[in-house]
Amino acid sequence: MLTMTASASSSRGRTIGRWTTAALVFGITTRSWMFLRDPPVWHDEAAMLVNVLEKGFAQLLGPLEYAEAAPPLFSWAERAMARFVGTGPFALRLIPFLASIAALLLVLPLTRQLRDSWTALIAVGLAAASSALTLFSVEAKPYAIDIFVATALPCAYFATAAWPLSRRLSLLSAAAPACIWLSYPGVFVVAAMLTAFALDCWTVRTTPAWTWWTTAAMVAGGAVLLLVIGPVRAQRTLDLESNWIRGFPNYSAPGSIPAWAVRQTIGIVDYCFRPIGGILLLPALVGVGAMWTRARATVVITLGGPIVLAFGAALVHAYPYAGSRVMAFALPGLAIFVAEGIGCVVHSIPPLRRAAVSAMLVAIVLAPPAVLAAHDVVRGWRRPDTAGAAAYVRRANGQGDRIASGHWEYRYYLHDIEPPTIDLTRQAMPRAPRVWLLVHGSTPAERQGFARGLAAAQWRVDHTHEFDGVSVVLLRAVDGS
Repeated sequence: MLTMTASASSSRGRTIGRWTTAALVFGITTRSWMFLRDPPVWHDEAAMLVNVLEKGFAQLLGPLEYAEAAPPLFSWAERAMARFVGTGPFALRLIPFLASIAALLLVLPLTRQLRDSWTALIAVGLAAASSALTLFSVEAKPYAIDIFVATALPCAYFATAAWPLSRRLSLLSAAAPACIWLSYPGVFVVAAMLTAFALDCWTVRTTPAWTWWTTAAMVAGGAVLLLVIGPVRAQRTLDLESNWIRGFPNYSAPGSIPAWAVRQTIGIVDYCFRPIGGILLLPALVGVGAMWTRARATVVITLGGPIVLAFGAALVHAYPYAGSRVMAFALPGLAIFVAEGIGCVVHSIPPLRRAAVSAMLVAIVLAPPAVLAAHDVVRGWRRPDTAGAAAYVRRANGQGDRIASGHWEYRYYLHDIEPPTIDLTRQAMPRAPRVWLLVHGSTPAERQGFARGLAAAQWRVDHTHEFDGVSVVLLRAVDGS
């Protein structure tokens, strides 16, 4: 009887292992396919790339155009890619793509902290099918790096558990400045790591341990101080804060703050695990409680601590706490907590029904995001075809022509064309015999109507070429000059 039970358990373990591997393959495949598909650069991504291409390394420490904010090491890495590899989307998206793949793979060793090995499939599956993590893998923005840092540091903490404490803290001292300057949420992740190590130092209660911890804390604190008085202060503009407003509590209405906190927390879980993410907050909370009660406080601190610290930063209006990309770094911790919580639910069920219930819960949790991810692979993301429109203008642009648009995607795509593209959000229409106007809008009629209104009496519409979401309109000066 014992042999049969052990054989059944071993068979189930192999099955779960195969499904977990399949989830990893699915995640890597979807990210690779979307990366190779080369979707058009979009609004916010283009703003980052304009800064990378038009500013030097020192300038990237200061204010950025279009209310952009990016950690210095990420900006420098992108600038280096542009100088030494290329300025195309493949080159400039390569670092986030690799970070996304690495973050997904690192979720697997984190699942060793789960009570039940079968729940590893849930954690890995949620990360693999996450539409947010897939999006960030093909976007030249730092959010995939944020998730990587939030996954890599806890992984290193648990992987080095057998090392002497002094050696582990020296490793943190070396890694902390890079993580903090590579990822703004890295500040929260490093602070959570220091908190976990403080518990370890309290356990051993030796002077050398606290000396190493103090050294690591001072190194991290110095890196944070330099970051705050430099890039953070320079990049935090009124325009940027206006985009963050819903991520901060409204102290003029104190009674709204608890509802704000609940609503934003649900939004964060939903953003990470669409389309059913919001309801996964309940098993995540169960998982946090279960880990804490079974003496896994360091798991809760290293994975949940950054989320709590971000919430605290939002209370003082220092960092937005909202269901958006700025909180995407919460994804690995939430995946682990959800998996642990679902495992607890299954444990409350009679043993004979656990296998069936666990299989049903895995399907309920993973099927919707997997279907959404598959849909994105097949259909792609609906974006204006900025790449196609820019390529058309590049081919047709003639001597003396000017290019104008109210969308800065074309400052990126046409950055090497002289004279530079006119940004109509900041400049007036140029005086030239011919002007290539790139207009975005829902329908061709809407876009062409805008172009005709802009042309007024100075230009006439020569011809129009349509792309998905974009009209390329050639305006010819009425007086020929």
